[in-house]
Amino acid sequence: MAGMSLVLLGAADAATLTQWFADLSSHGTVIDPLQERPWGACDGQVRDRFSIRWLIGYEPA
Repeated sequence: MAGMSLVLLGAADAATLTQWFADLSSHGTVIDPLQERPWGACDGQVRDRFSIRWLIGYEPA
């Protein structure tokens, strides 16, 4: 990986983070879909239209 990477883990509620993921991926590239992981958390990675890589995730309620 090169360049900038940002992480938003638990930065907002699940609905907001899901919307941010969708917004970032609309003109970008999904690297790893937003999905539930075996340990119970949900996360995913996307590269936005400016080539910034984002890790977005949350713990389900």
